[in-house]
Amino acid sequence: LFITPIYIWGPSSQLQGLRESIGVAIRLNRTLLLPPFLTHNSDPIGGNKAVPVDVRLDIPELRKLISIGFTDDLTCRQSDVVFSARGIYQKPADSFPMQERVKRISAFEKATQMEVLRKDDSESNEILEKPFLSNSMPSQKSPKLSGAGMQFSYRSDSLQSEYNSTETCATWLFPFNNYKYPVVWSAKDTPLTSGEQFFYQIVQHTRKPEYIREMASKFLSEKLDSPYMALHYRYDAIEWSNVCARPQKGRKGEVCDVLEKTGSKGLALSLSRFILQTGAFMSNLPARSSVIYVSSPPSEARNIREVMSLAEKILEGEGWNIQIVSTLDTTKYLEENYGDCGVLRDFKSEVISLVEQEIAYRGDYLLFSELSGWSSNVRKDRILDDKYFNEMSVIKLVEDFGPASPNYSQAALYSKVEEEKKRLAVERTPADFGIRQLNS
Repeated sequence: LFITPIYIWGPSSQLQGLRESIGVAIRLNRTLLLPPFLTHNSDPIGGNKAVPVDVRLDIPELRKLISIGFTDDLTCRQSDVVFSARGIYQKPADSFPMQERVKRISAFEKATQMEVLRKDDSESNEILEKPFLSNSMPSQKSPKLSGAGMQFSYRSDSLQSEYNSTETCATWLFPFNNYKYPVVWSAKDTPLTSGEQFFYQIVQHTRKPEYIREMASKFLSEKLDSPYMALHYRYDAIEWSNVCARPQKGRKGEVCDVLEKTGSKGLALSLSRFILQTGAFMSNLPARSSVIYVSSPPSEARNIREVMSLAEKILEGEGWNIQIVSTLDTTKYLEENYGDCGVLRDFKSEVISLVEQEIAYRGDYLLFSELSGWSSNVRKDRILDDKYFNEMSVIKLVEDFGPASPNYSQAALYSKVEEEKKRLAVERTPADFGIRQLNS
C-alpha cells in the first residue's frame, strides 16, 4: 500500500506537509511515495514547476527513518483513493471549487503522471459544477474539510478510522498543520515523551541535502568565520501592505500594528538598542563586536541592507564594530563559485533560499519573523542543537527595544541617524517595510 502527499502553498508549507505525511504513512502502514516539490509562485522560473526531491531533501537520511519510493517510478498511475486533509471547496455548500486548488492538483498530476481529478479531457480547461474527487475520504462536501481541515493527533486512532481503505494507491490532499505532534522545546531534555521523540526523529531525518550544507560551510568559512547573529526579515512590502490593509485579528493584527508604527528607522534603532543592552548574547566575541547575517525576500534585500547600514552607523558611534552580511552577498558568492552547477542554474531561487536557511540554522542567535513558515522550519532545525532559547522574533525585538516600547528613551547615541539617512539619500516610512498607513 502506498501514500503520496499533494502539497499546498509554498516551499516551507510543503516541508511541513512532508513531515506530517511521514507520520501519517507510519500510522497507516503505507509506503511513502515522494512526488516532486513545486516552486513558489514568486519564483522567476514560474510557480508550480516541478522540483526534484533531492534538491531540497537529504534522501539517504530520510531512508534511515522510513521506507520511501518516488512517483517517478510510476508505481501508481492513478490515485485509487484521496485521503483529504483539506478540501477544494471553500464551503460545503459551494457549487464551484477553488480554482487555485484545482490548478494545484493539476500541477501535481503533470509533475507525477498520476491521475487524481478524474476530469473528462473535453472539460479539462473548465471549472465545472460537478463532484471533483468523487473518491475522496471524507467527501469533498464534508464540513470536516472546511477552514483548517482535518485535525489529527499523532496518538489518535481517528486517522485509521477516517482513512480506512485498502486501495493500493492513496494520495493525501493538501496536508499542512493537520497532523499534530508536540513540539520539542529542547531536544536534549530527558526523558522525552513518545510524541516528542516522534517529532525529534522526523525533523532530524528531513534536513537539507549534503550539497546545500557544503555550500553553506564554504560560504561561512570565507564570509562569516566567527560567531554570528542571524536575522530573517520576512515582511515583504507588497504582500504585507495588502494583508494589513484589511482588519486582522490575533497575532497577525498585532504584527500589522507593530510594522505600521516602525519603518526603517525604528527597526534600525531596535536592533542597535538590543545589541547595546545585551551584547547580542554572544560573550565569546571580542568586546563591542558583532557579526550579523541578514536574510530577506529578494524584493526586500536592498532595503534591508540599507537598514542594516543605518544600524551599523549607530553602533559605530558607540564604539562597536559591526559586520553585516546579507542575501545579496550570498547570491553573489553562489553565482561566482557555483555558476556552472546545474542545480543552481535550474533552481537558483530554491538553492539560495536553502543555503540561507542553513546559515540561519547555524547562527549563534536568531532573530526570526513571526507568521513565517521559513523561520518556523529553521527554528525546528535549531531545536535539535538546543538553540531554541537563543532567539527572539523581529516583532518582539521592536516591541521591547523599539521607539514605541514603554522603556524607550531617545539618547544621544542615536544622533547619527539623520546623518546616515541623508547619506543613503532616502527617507523611509512604514510603507517601505510592509505597511501602508491604514488611514491613508
